[in-house]
Amino acid sequence: MPHLFALVFCVLLFGCSGGKNSEPPPEDPDGLYRETLHPDYIIEAGKYPLWFEFSAEGLTVLSSPGEASLTPFKPWPLARHVLSILKHGRELTIVINREGFIVVSPALSPTPELSQPAGPLSEPAEALAVYRCADPAFWGSYTAAAAFIYQGSPAALLYRDDFFAENAVPAPRPRVWTPDIDSHRPIPLAVPALDALSPSEGWDIDAMSRGDDGYWYFRAVKKHTLQPLIRFYRSKDLEAEAESSSRAEFQNSFTHETENSVPDPGLPPLPAGFVYTAKTLSGRVVVAAWEEQEGFNIGAAGLMVALSER
Repeated sequence: MPHLFALVFCVLLFGCSGGKNSEPPPEDPDGLYRETLHPDYIIEAGKYPLWFEFSAEGLTVLSSPGEASLTPFKPWPLARHVLSILKHGRELTIVINREGFIVVSPALSPTPELSQPAGPLSEPAEALAVYRCADPAFWGSYTAAAAFIYQGSPAALLYRDDFFAENAVPAPRPRVWTPDIDSHRPIPLAVPALDALSPSEGWDIDAMSRGDDGYWYFRAVKKHTLQPLIRFYRSKDLEAEAESSSRAEFQNSFTHETENSVPDPGLPPLPAGFVYTAKTLSGRVVVAAWEEQEGFNIGAAGLMVALSER
């Protein structure tokens, strides 16, 4: 039904700013608002869910996931989908496999020139600024292994996956990235514990998790022979060179992680074959990742945005 995605979504053109007579922005002591950095989109979330699909062009608005494009199914390491949603303060960073990042921040209410009135069905509403920081030319060759916060910055670890397909690319160099919303691109992030295992020497880090004991555990692989060399490491804070660990410790570090799907009676229902894989809040707004699954394969994928009823 038309009112269900009431077109409170608008695209901001790069370089758009207020004139000399614009009202000054409200005080922002916590640095929450980012309009001056020119978001790609303003999303005004209301009572009814807004649906978005990941596409080569960015975010495509849908009436429902059932209207998603006929995306070919691919094994999950090769498919575009949400690996994780990182929350830091009221800002969210969404890590998208084979693509890059989407950063979601609270936004000032859109000006009348930039938004369309949604009518009484959409009240109340809350605006979000959305920044796409993508580099599919590089990220398209690699798989996202982990998402984490390092020294206050959201980060994603990339690796070369050759289990589902022959992969002739070298180990990713750099391997850790963070979003830069000024340039709208991912930029390298130095992490000493991981950087000590140099990609130039053939080392790839294909899995990483934080254990219940507070250590980061990761697995390094060197595929220079028919029999790959595999080593396990751990680090308390990722600031210094990591120490050796064991396969058992590494495997135990994953036992506290949740299942891939996120069943939640408070989320809108999905069509058969679709599942939610992540969910979090930005203020009063719930952001959930959804994807189309068939065994180990993923088809269409995207986001749902709506005001929380709780």
